[in-house]
Amino acid sequence: MRTMVLATARQTRLSPIGTCKRALCLVAWLAASVSFPTLQRPAAAASETRLALAGARIFDGTGAALRDGVILIRGERIAAIGPREQITLPDDARVIDLSGHWIIPGLIDAHVHFFQSGGLYTRPDIIDLRRFRPYAREIAWIRNQLPATLARYLASGITSVIDMAGPQWVLEVRDLTQRTPVAPRVALAGPALAPWLPPALRDEHAPGVIVRTPQQARTQVRRLAERDPDLIKIWFVPGPEMDLEQEFAWVSAAIDAAHAMGLRVAAHATELEVARRMAQAGVDILVHSVEDQPVDEDFIALLTQKGIV
Repeated sequence: MRTMVLATARQTRLSPIGTCKRALCLVAWLAASVSFPTLQRPAAAASETRLALAGARIFDGTGAALRDGVILIRGERIAAIGPREQITLPDDARVIDLSGHWIIPGLIDAHVHFFQSGGLYTRPDIIDLRRFRPYAREIAWIRNQLPATLARYLASGITSVIDMAGPQWVLEVRDLTQRTPVAPRVALAGPALAPWLPPALRDEHAPGVIVRTPQQARTQVRRLAERDPDLIKIWFVPGPEMDLEQEFAWVSAAIDAAHAMGLRVAAHATELEVARRMAQAGVDILVHSVEDQPVDEDFIALLTQKGIV
């Protein structure tokens, strides 16, 4: 079976890992076709166990991946990470050759919404079952379950999570992770900027705010910035009578305002023309694929030229 080594410690913001004393380092090697034996820890003298994972390309979250790297583990702690020539291996170390494979700090779920449970009652704008279970009751249940939700990410090997928009209270989840012993790193966008919102989501738990003008866009970005988000989200679903030229006046203003404050901008833009305009306006991340038609070479070149994720 594939194996993973877990060195437990607190994990903070979505930033470089630093030392394992301040981050939860989940070291998992992803080998699609190769399996390794499960590591067996001796029953006694666990703290004296020496294990070296050698030869892999290691992404430690601090910059470029290390080629031919080594991770030295003593007992249940990561003792050292670095290029092979810089790591001195103890004579009694058990060495596992992982040449040709990758080691990563942990899996990253780059698109979640904490205000949604994944159940039938969480999206009344799509399936309206509020007559059976009030939406406020569903939200209350979700918020009460957040510590368990956070723990479940780590149990699944996911050590970093990005929430791509939600109600104002979602911005509190990042603080909750600081008080929760078992939690991934969390990055948050807060309420999205949108040209419209489904009527069923326009209550106190609305996952976004409606923006119609450049001034409103700049104001909303400024208000969000006061809550220290990790990024700004634009949720753009075009309507049948929507004038894209008019809409992108405020979209461009929002992107410019966010960049002026050092914030990246992610956009929900699943139509080719909308995604193209988002890229031209300077968005940093497209959070979904284009769905309405095949992308063209010019679009791909635009994303590549601007370095858009």
